[in-house]
Amino acid sequence: MFPYQRSYFQTTLIEKLNYWKSPQCKGEFYPNIDVKPPLGIQILENGYYHLSDSYVAYVDLTNGLIVRISNNRSTASWDCFVELHQKGVEFNNLRMDVPLFKDSLIIENHGIWEYAELRSPNNQYGINYYDMWGDDSADFSLEQYELSDLTVSTFEDAKEGYLEKNWKPPLISESALNRNKELFFSYIEQFKILLNTMVPIAKKHNCGLPYIEACFIKHLYKDTQGFFWSDIDQLDWNMNVEEFKRASLSDINHVALFMRECGLLTPENCFDINDYARKEWLTI
Repeated sequence: MFPYQRSYFQTTLIEKLNYWKSPQCKGEFYPNIDVKPPLGIQILENGYYHLSDSYVAYVDLTNGLIVRISNNRSTASWDCFVELHQKGVEFNNLRMDVPLFKDSLIIENHGIWEYAELRSPNNQYGINYYDMWGDDSADFSLEQYELSDLTVSTFEDAKEGYLEKNWKPPLISESALNRNKELFFSYIEQFKILLNTMVPIAKKHNCGLPYIEACFIKHLYKDTQGFFWSDIDQLDWNMNVEEFKRASLSDINHVALFMRECGLLTPENCFDINDYARKEWLTI
């Protein structure tokens, strides 16, 4: 990236941060936001801006470029992320966002933030893993259930909040049910590769693992070359390994149960998914 391009992105992201913090934005945006902590999305023709208190980014959907600023980040977390990418390239078994550039940015009234540039592998934004589940025979999307907002602590509330009391799950084919289960299995296998690669890196840097709820499912994408992980650069590596495994098993169980409520899995599917995750993850 040329210096003038970098300067443009930095200036624009700072302007977006100032807008997000402004009374005008709080009056226009916040009353319509039910996500905690609040975040906003500004959609453009070729991409979008992600706005929040600690993270502001621009994502270009045409070429996979990501430029972002964030605060409360540790140097070790970025170093671990860069090494994770390097190991993926070295072993040729793990694809993820490519780190291009990082620097500190002093922002007036906001202190020191981290500025970074990344791009998606193969320069493609890809398809989010959530968008792959559903019924092959219908125009069906998990977005209508806002599954990406599901967390361990909110599952019981989510059942009432996302699904109408009289709503009945769609009747989907046996092949679609099996396909959804296999998608979970594929995710578990991809996650095992990620976990196997992260653990020695965390030990080397004397830190924890980068945990996020729903055990990274919303961070997995697929492009024309295969699966890849996105947004891991945003996470702090500070979670105990064994605690990470327990939390991930709990999370995937709750996601599977919620999908069962949506009619996309059977109780038997959920049992198989949880059993497979335990066998694959607890051996690491």
